[in-house]
Amino acid sequence: MSFMQQAVREWAYQVGVNRQTQQWLLSDYDSWELNPHYVGPDQGHPEYDEPTCSVYLSFNEAAAEAKRLAAFRGTSVFVNNYKDRCWVVRC
Repeated sequence: MSFMQQAVREWAYQVGVNRQTQQWLLSDYDSWELNPHYVGPDQGHPEYDEPTCSVYLSFNEAAAEAKRLAAFRGTSVFVNNYKDRCWVVRC
């Protein structure tokens, strides 16, 4: 491990103490570092482009869920085909 890698890990350790609700810390070197003090559910990598707060369903399930959510929330709900694999319901 290089000196810079050690320095960035030490930085994450020191800064992470005050940011225990964040799983990922953005360093001054524009790199995301895991917070060693974080305890909680996986928050996913900040640059990972797959939707994290979406529901993956078949088309019929997605249509029914969209109707239910629209009625419950009183707002529009979008149903998208995601990578030709599944349907995604987003609010």
